[in-house]
Amino acid sequence: MTSVVARLVAPTLALAFALGAATTVARAQDVPDTSTTPDSSTARVFVDHCPCRLDYVREEIPYVDYVRDRDESDVHVLFTDHQTGSGGRSYTIEFIGHRRFAGLVDTMQLATPQGATADDVRRTLVRYLKLGLVPYVDRTRAVSQLDLAYAAPPAGETEATPASADPWNFWVFRTNVSSSASGEQSSKQLASYGSFVADRTTDNWHLRLFTHGSYSEGHYTFSDGSKLTSYVNSYDASGLVVKSEGPHFSLGLIGSLHSSSVQNQQLALRLAPAAEYSLFPYSQFQQRQLTATYTLGVTNVRYDSTTIYGKMAETLLDQSLLVSYDLTQPWGSFNLSVAGDQYLQDLSKYSVTGSTNGNFRLFRGFSLYVAANASRVKNQLYLPRGAATDEQVLLNLRQLATSYRYSGRLGLSYTFGSIFNNIVNPRLGH
Repeated sequence: MTSVVARLVAPTLALAFALGAATTVARAQDVPDTSTTPDSSTARVFVDHCPCRLDYVREEIPYVDYVRDRDESDVHVLFTDHQTGSGGRSYTIEFIGHRRFAGLVDTMQLATPQGATADDVRRTLVRYLKLGLVPYVDRTRAVSQLDLAYAAPPAGETEATPASADPWNFWVFRTNVSSSASGEQSSKQLASYGSFVADRTTDNWHLRLFTHGSYSEGHYTFSDGSKLTSYVNSYDASGLVVKSEGPHFSLGLIGSLHSSSVQNQQLALRLAPAAEYSLFPYSQFQQRQLTATYTLGVTNVRYDSTTIYGKMAETLLDQSLLVSYDLTQPWGSFNLSVAGDQYLQDLSKYSVTGSTNGNFRLFRGFSLYVAANASRVKNQLYLPRGAATDEQVLLNLRQLATSYRYSGRLGLSYTFGSIFNNIVNPRLGH
């Protein structure tokens, strides 16, 4: 599979770099040097991965020029975000100076609370974006139009609530229930889903309880008048306790309950201690991560039907290892992971999965997106005895025997034309 991907990607990359070289020559010959235009003293800003609409940013911060490519910018503003223990979001905003601002860098961090509306979030992000751009705007003619204002908190109100005053003791609860229905003359589908999550996150401990269930049914009428009804259900519950052991190491305990009609599992109970090592300090997870996680577990499982190995119930010992590498950088983002699972009673029963995805800015206006995963599967102990019916295969009502799985995606994007456009025009927009 690797050679096939290489044969597909190599000529694409060669074409991409050829286009890039041709585009660079065309720009040098045909495009005027905008650094000598009257707007040259205005800061050029490239806003990257902001979880708010760029139109809103343009309206709120009109004293800079927004460019569509980081190579055209004086300031590259890179947003990253993750969920906090309280259910809100933690944001990191990196300001990276280019060209005349080369070497001028800064980082800002902020958090929005659980339940914050989209408007609350975008107003907060834009407020911090304004503050972070001040050192750059200070070096342009727009600084003469700026002013600084301070809104004092109401008398008696503090900006932060002490942890000791938290009546929930850092616990956060989330629940979700949904149903759906669709149909036409010869078929209809019904589905329902529910989940409950409880989290407690501190510097030294992370506790998480999670449960969810789904149920779906389909009703089909064929051309000869015959009818078919299908049912699929899945239920899961899990618990996680993690103890921080310094900036690079963590220990934990994982418990889970699983039931799935597709996987022939009436009930599977698993308990597994876990250990994780992070090559980089956990404090750097916004920009880069390289972790290895190992678990050693025991599972007691009961099946709906007799398996291909003649089992209606069994106890299994297993081990698993997950190695994951993540990067979020000005040139794009990248993830690579390899996971392996193995049953200790029979070492020939295992699975190995490799996956990767990335979004790369190769050169001015040109981006490459890659996603792929492949699995070697030799541990389907739960498969029921007997052949699957055509209905089970077509409607995905039963897990089928396989020795491998794979999927992939490759995409290219090229944008060219005017690098400046600060105008917002929402008419007939969607």
